[in-house]
Amino acid sequence: MADETWAVIVEAGEVRDWQRVADPIVEAMGVPRYDAIRMSRRCTGLFACAVERAAAERAAAVLSAAGETAFAIPAAEIPDPGRANPIHNADCLPDGFRVQVDLAGKLMTLPWDEVRLLVAGVVRIEGHRVGSTTLPGMVADASISPGGGLSAAAMLIGGIAGAPEYGAFGSPFYAGPAKSYTQRMQESRAKAKKPKPTETLLAEVFTLEPTLRLRFASNGLNYDYLGDRLQLSARLNFRTFLQDIERFSTNVLVSPLATRLMAGGDIRREKFQGDRAWDDHCRYLLAMLVTGRI
Repeated sequence: MADETWAVIVEAGEVRDWQRVADPIVEAMGVPRYDAIRMSRRCTGLFACAVERAAAERAAAVLSAAGETAFAIPAAEIPDPGRANPIHNADCLPDGFRVQVDLAGKLMTLPWDEVRLLVAGVVRIEGHRVGSTTLPGMVADASISPGGGLSAAAMLIGGIAGAPEYGAFGSPFYAGPAKSYTQRMQESRAKAKKPKPTETLLAEVFTLEPTLRLRFASNGLNYDYLGDRLQLSARLNFRTFLQDIERFSTNVLVSPLATRLMAGGDIRREKFQGDRAWDDHCRYLLAMLVTGRI
């Protein structure tokens, strides 16, 4: 098809020598040098997507010639990971992977042979609330509590927005010129400190046909099923949780970072700068899985 788009996959999951490949990529793909450097330095496996076939094949050839083994693939052949489904309760049992799928406590059990990919990594989110376990693709508890925080917050905001303006002539106390609600909000935002970036240890489990994407945050998961193996550290419990998934699964591909984490290694240096980089990494692993390259 003339309008079919292609993707470029770097098999190692990263470009090791971006300085060597930046200029050849400019010629191969016809992109500015700044973009070629950015693509090379930030590559988490998915080097490029939604490009024409000729450009993708030239880029893969250039990368491979520079020692960065790569291949081009139609974008439609890479399973769409879709939106992550946040899971807070999960049990690794001999008869299947049991997860809670809604707030009402509904449970779903996946056969272990349907678990095809296990990915782990530290994701850095800029400007996110410190201490929150809700990341892009997840839903904050306050926004979904039935008849709770959401309605109360709406009433509070409505009350502020509908309040009368106070000022020189609107109040028995002179407090200077009246300010609109918008002006007050703008001033408040200008004074507020930008939230510090947060780093969260994540794991995601994928099934194929259909593609199902389950997300687990180390500091937002219930580990009760561990029983006597339960420890005081969420990081250690998370490691045991991943080890159980690998132990029970009969057909799962485990990402290199997940393997290192389960072996007790520190993966914080290889953090993903935002959810876009994390999603690209997941798509890269899915492409490697469906093409049988790992």
